[in-house]
Amino acid sequence: MKRNIAGADPYCYRRLIWMKQMVRFQDLIKFNVSKAIIGALILVPLLYSAAQAGWSQQTIEMDRRVEAVSTDKALAVDSSGKPHLIYKASDEDSYLYYAYYNGSTWQRERVASIAVYNGSLVLDSKDRPHIIYFYYESNKQAFYYAYFDGNSWQTKTLVSLEKWGIVQGSLALDPDDHPHISYSSYYHGINDYNNWELKYAYFDGNSWQVTTVDQQMVRTNISYGVNYANSLALDSNNRPHISYVYTKIETGLESVNYAYFDGNSWQVETLSSGKFGQYHGSSLALDSNGRPQISYYDYYAQELKYIYFDGNAWQTTTVDQGNRVINFSLALDHLDRPHIGYLVEHPLENVFYTEVRYAYFDGASWQVTTLDSKGGFYI
Repeated sequence: MKRNIAGADPYCYRRLIWMKQMVRFQDLIKFNVSKAIIGALILVPLLYSAAQAGWSQQTIEMDRRVEAVSTDKALAVDSSGKPHLIYKASDEDSYLYYAYYNGSTWQRERVASIAVYNGSLVLDSKDRPHIIYFYYESNKQAFYYAYFDGNSWQTKTLVSLEKWGIVQGSLALDPDDHPHISYSSYYHGINDYNNWELKYAYFDGNSWQVTTVDQQMVRTNISYGVNYANSLALDSNNRPHISYVYTKIETGLESVNYAYFDGNSWQVETLSSGKFGQYHGSSLALDSNGRPQISYYDYYAQELKYIYFDGNAWQTTTVDQGNRVINFSLALDHLDRPHIGYLVEHPLENVFYTEVRYAYFDGASWQVTTLDSKGGFYI
């Protein structure tokens, strides 16, 4: 098992200057739609602004062990361009924290005093935080939805069953600030089988509605099914779109899938298929016409891919190749051009170090920039 190294190196794990898992990029980016420039581009804790015309660093946490909490949305930018983020920090258990920048200093507060893994953060129309997070201990799993109502945190348990396992989820809010969630889960079935499912849940103003998007049955001694990495977006009609990696255990095949609800039923498309363990994650964004744009990583080819639907067919291009990418996230600017933030892992003797990169399409070709070449060390 890999573990972080803390020592004399200033980029130790007690600082959010580097995290082994970079928070997803789609929530680190805010575009000024009135100008053909990036108004604020935040990559914890790197900050870009038009006024500064460069990159700078901010330290958010120094005195405790810090870990990334999310593979989807861990940071959001409010209407004033200020960053908000969630992360795990503690000397013992990894508790969930929420932090935001008030214009002069970072404010922090604990959201959950339990050991959490995975989470997703979105801000509502009043810039108030909404968070989903997951808890696991022994045979007990729980899935929570928390939001700040202006006075205090309100927390609701969405799933809490001994035989369920919640793996990863993605959160979105509709114009009424009602939550929509995609999540992958499994439960122990009969005859030594597990049922893996990709679920979609939303709050309609009165109650939660839950449906199954995709599923399969696998034997209990096989620990893979509908993969962890799902990414949710809502279109202008508030209809859900989800990208995810799907593993068909019995055949050993794996695919990058795209699912959307057309108003009557779920439609599922396979975008790329390969062998077991080939695809690592996906990140979804919808353009101004509601067309899907997706990034994913091909582990065996060592290629970071970008695929989009042009209205007639899917088009695929390679953004980065020959490198091991361990996390990434996609965002679109006001011209619907893609921007991807990602981490590249490099071996160095008996340890690995990570490099933070940023890629964008300028209308003619992909441009790649290294933001931090000392993203952290671990073994």
